[in-house]
Amino acid sequence: MSDNAVQQPQLPTAADVDGYLNNDPHITNFYAVMALSNSIKTTLGPKGLDKLLITGDNKIVATNDGASIIDRMDIDHPAAKMTTSIVEEQRTRAGDGTTTAIVLIGALLNSAVDLINRGVHPSDIIRGNRFATERAVDILSNQAVDVSVDRKQLETIAQTAINGKWDSDGREFIADKAVETVLCVEQDGAVDFSAITRKGVKGGSYYDSEVIDGLLIDTDSSSTDSVSPTINIQSELENVSVALIDNGLTIDTASDQGTVTFDSPARRNELHEYEDQKYIQHANRIIESGANIVFCQQSIDDPVIYHLADEDILAIERTRRDEFEKLKRVTGAKPVADSKYLSANDTGIAAAVNQRTIAGANLVTVHADGETMHSSLLLRGGTRHVVEETKRVIDDCLFVLRISLRDDAVVPGGGATEVAIAQDLRQHARTYSGREQLVIEAYADAIEVIPRTLASTAGYDPVDSLISLRKAHYAGHSSFGLNLNTGQPTNMIDTGVIEPMAVKRRILTSITEVANLLLRIDDVLPADRGQDGDEGNHDHSSESKDIITQQDGYPWAVGHSMGH
Repeated sequence: MSDNAVQQPQLPTAADVDGYLNNDPHITNFYAVMALSNSIKTTLGPKGLDKLLITGDNKIVATNDGASIIDRMDIDHPAAKMTTSIVEEQRTRAGDGTTTAIVLIGALLNSAVDLINRGVHPSDIIRGNRFATERAVDILSNQAVDVSVDRKQLETIAQTAINGKWDSDGREFIADKAVETVLCVEQDGAVDFSAITRKGVKGGSYYDSEVIDGLLIDTDSSSTDSVSPTINIQSELENVSVALIDNGLTIDTASDQGTVTFDSPARRNELHEYEDQKYIQHANRIIESGANIVFCQQSIDDPVIYHLADEDILAIERTRRDEFEKLKRVTGAKPVADSKYLSANDTGIAAAVNQRTIAGANLVTVHADGETMHSSLLLRGGTRHVVEETKRVIDDCLFVLRISLRDDAVVPGGGATEVAIAQDLRQHARTYSGREQLVIEAYADAIEVIPRTLASTAGYDPVDSLISLRKAHYAGHSSFGLNLNTGQPTNMIDTGVIEPMAVKRRILTSITEVANLLLRIDDVLPADRGQDGDEGNHDHSSESKDIITQQDGYPWAVGHSMGH
C-alpha cells in the first residue's frame, strides 16, 4: 500500500482541477464540488461504508458520518470550501441531512455539466432549478404523514436519524433515551433546548446512561479549585432554598498582597481575627437569607465553606455561566452581585437537591419546583471519545425530534420521497416549452441519486432497484422505498423508516442555493485582503446559544464493540 493510501482524504486543489479542465470556471468549480460529493457518497444510509481518517497527530478515526468526514478533510479549492460552509447550515438548522445534501449537490452539478455541454446557458439552469425546487417542496406536503406525541412513533424517527451510526441494540437504547428526554420538556409540540442538559462521564458503558428529571451539575467541571474541602452534607435535601451569587465569597488576605511584616504577634492575631470576621460575615448573610445551597460563579474561600457546612448549607463555587442561567430558570432565584445584597426575596426554590458520585465524578441534581421543566442526560462511556460520540448521536436524535414535533410531519425514507419527487417533476416538466423543461428533467434524474446510492451501498444493483421503485410508484405506492434488508420496494411508513419533512425541505433549498450560486460564478480571482472586505482586524466569531453542539463522527468499531 502506498503512502497516499493512508493519508487523510484530500480534495483536488484549485490548480489541480484547473489543469485538466482547460480552466473553464464553471466546470472547474463543479468538478471540485463533485469530488467532495463522491468522497462522501458511499457513507450514505444505514448500510453506508466507513472512511478511515488519519489526523495530523496520527490518530485514526473510522466513521461513516458525512459531517465529521468533511470537518476533517483537507479542502483547498474555494468552491468546495464555500459548499461546505453553506451545507454546514443544514447541520446547524436541522441537525441531520448533511450527507444527503452533499450527495445531491454533486448530482445536480453533474447534471449541470451535461446541460452546459448540450448548450444550455447557466441562467436557464438556474431558473429551471428554482422551478424544480419549488415544485419539489410542494410534493413533500403530499408525502407527509402527521406526527403525534406518541412515544413509539418518536422512537422510530430517532432511530431512523442514526441508522448506520450504531449497532441495533445501541440505536434502540439511545433513541429511547432521546425520546424520554424530549417528552420530559415537550409542551404543545415545542421542545426548548435550554431545558435540556447533557453531561458526559467517563466510565462504564453507554448502556449506563440515564435520563434525570432535573438539572444535572458536575461540580468537578464547574470548580477549578482542586484544594477546596469536601464537606459531608446530607446527600438528599427536600424543599431547598437556593441562592445565586455572581462574585466570589472571598476576601483580600494579607498573603495576597505580597510580603507582610508584623511588629508583634498581637498584630498578626488582629489581622487573622479581621479575616475571620469577614468570612463569618459572608456566611451569615447566606444563613440569614434562609438558603440551603448557594451557587457562586467565582471562587469561595475554604473558611466560608466550613462556616456554611456547620449550618448544613452546601456551597458550590465556579459554577459555569450556562449552568448559572439554568439554575435561575429552574429555581426562580435572582442572582445578586455580592453576598451583601442577598436577601430572602432573592432566593429560589428547588423541590429537591441530590448529591452523588459516579465513576469519580461529583454530581449535584437540582429538581425543579412547580411547572418549570428540565431534563438532563447523563451519558456514559468507557473512554472520553466514546462519551463525546454518544453526545453527538444524542444531539442528532434531539434535533430531528424537535423538528418533527414542531412541524407535525414526517415523510417516508428509503428513497421513497426522492422517487415520488422525480416522478412528479418529469410530468411537470412537460408544462414548460423552453429549456427549463430539460433542466427540470435533469433535476429529477439528479434527485434519484439517493435511492441509487442506498441500493449500491447495501450491495444491490442500483439500476434494478431504481426500476423496481419507479414501478411501485407508477402503481400508486408513493410511500414505497427500498428495503435495504431485502432489496425490495416496501412501504416505509409501515416499516418505520421515516424522516422529518422539515429536514427534507431544508435539503432541497440548500442544494439549489449551492448549485445556483456556483452557476453564477464565471471566474475565480485572487483578492487583496488589505483592500475592501478585509476583516482581519474584526472579531466576527460567535457561539451557538443552543445547548446542542455537534461533535465528531461516531466510529463504527466503537459502537459495535461495546456490550451491555
